Amino acid sequence: MDKEFDEFIKKFKRISKKRWIKGLGNNTSSNGLTFEKELGKKADSLYFPDYYGLELKCTSRWSRYPINLFSVTFDGPTFPEINRIVSKYGWPDKDFKNKKVLFVDVKYNDYTNVKNKYKFKFQFDNEKNKLYLCVYDMNNNLVEKESFVYTLSIYNHLMLKLQNLVIIYSSKKKENDELWFRYYKMQLYKLKNFDTFLELIERDLIKISIISRISKSGYKKGKYANKNIVFFIKKENIELLFDKVYELDCDVEDNFYIF
Repeated sequence: MDKEFDEFIKKFKRISKKRWIKGLGNNTSSNGLTFEKELGKKADSLYFPDYYGLELKCTSRWSRYPINLFSVTFDGPTFPEINRIVSKYGWPDKDFKNKKVLFVDVKYNDYTNVKNKYKFKFQFDNEKNKLYLCVYDMNNNLVEKESFVYTLSIYNHLMLKLQNLVIIYSSKKKENDELWFRYYKMQLYKLKNFDTFLELIERDLIKISIISRISKSGYKKGKYANKNIVFFIKKENIELLFDKVYELDCDVEDNFYIF
């Protein structure tokens, strides 16, 4: 990986020297898509790392959004299980009333209120090696504990996708209703281990969202854009899960490299 990462550093420096780069579109994904285009990489949503074993995550200088780590699908008991969950606990989309959606952040140590009808909570079953979605009524009585994802599924996605994480920082500005980005800093992180990931879930330091949305534009308009369990972590907590081994700040030129 050393050779590939050295090449990535060279490309990042070239991109950084371009200063302000016109974004690909004006939506929230424009930051990452613009950087990938400059890198010469096509956009994808695969479970493999983005670039020669490196998973790339772009964020803007003052963004408070957490880092989207990866997503998995429910393993059961039905397939696709997310359809059953959305049908039972979702609500009509505001634009496509005939279709239900569901987007909710679910905690491990506390209940999440779902439209004042149900409460969600995640729970590990270590004997069965599953992460269960537990559904309760508003009086905290268990309604069902059926939907699950195998711990092995989470392990496989994490270890395949996030052994090496690169966070790329940008400044952004808007001119004539167009977004522009200036990529100035990058940080390389090495994943600690899977047990740490599970511990952070149990401490609610990794956020888990269940997302099933309808696309509102493009060729997928009116169709489901994603149906997943998504894991996030706040930027200030990133070093609880990863060890930082390299940093390059083109604004201050204060970098270090550890292998």
